[in-house]
Amino acid sequence: LYRSEKQGDMGENLFWSRPEDRYQIALCRFSGIMSLTYSAGLTTEDGIGMAKKVIREKQLSEKLTAMQDCINQGQSFSEAVRSTGIFTSRELRRIEIAERTAKLDIVMQEIADDYQNRVDISAGRRVGRVEPVLIAVLSLVAGLILLSVMLPLLSIMSTL
Repeated sequence: LYRSEKQGDMGENLFWSRPEDRYQIALCRFSGIMSLTYSAGLTTEDGIGMAKKVIREKQLSEKLTAMQDCINQGQSFSEAVRSTGIFTSRELRRIEIAERTAKLDIVMQEIADDYQNRVDISAGRRVGRVEPVLIAVLSLVAGLILLSVMLPLLSIMSTL
């Protein structure tokens, strides 16, 4: 979840070129951080503060800042989520119920798992599209190497 400033997102940006994918990864990280925050007994403000340090997705960072302002004004976590529009309505309902039943840590982990599954499926689809091309290119390279070795051998054998 945590990244140092020296670690770049170059590989992540190359593979996840779609903004929706990067946003889902950021939501997965945010949900996981909030789950850990609530499990550890920390405050919502602490969790959002930690998430802002970790998440580099600009759109979500701005929403987290707005969310932090809402919470500082006395709104509950679910009200802040509703006003910032971070999650879908389905996830918002889950958060509201979890807040009433004091199971917010469990629900946030489930939401993080849902986003992780979406990211995994998207990665699988991307690999599925790239894999046949890579196999064709590698086969062509192997064939060229084989030809570069065999043609000189054939010319040597024909002179004997």
